[in-house]
Amino acid sequence: MTKRGVTFALRPTCDDPRTAELVDCLRDYLDGELADHERERGLTHADLEPVWRHSRELGFYGIHYPETYGDQTLTYTQLSALKEEIGASGRVLAHGVLGDMGGPLRAGDILKHATD
Repeated sequence: MTKRGVTFALRPTCDDPRTAELVDCLRDYLDGELADHERERGLTHADLEPVWRHSRELGFYGIHYPETYGDQTLTYTQLSALKEEIGASGRVLAHGVLGDMGGPLRAGDILKHATD
């Protein structure tokens, strides 16, 4: 999509050859084998909704969003410790608990900069 001479793509290209190679490899995996795996098992976003709901009840989902949306005024160290625990858990659905990558993608950044 082009607007005022600016090109926008949901799949941007990377100028750095190594980064481009990594991104291409990740895309191939996500769109190929992982997508097939999800289809075969019938996994959808609906599988994440109970995780999002209970995570909100526990106060984790959106913990880093602006205060009006659930922020608990964490330091970067505290948030990093939570994200490290998520990553170390090895749980398949863990990425949805904090709501930064499992929920509305990067909603925290959108909430900071978008208008109502």
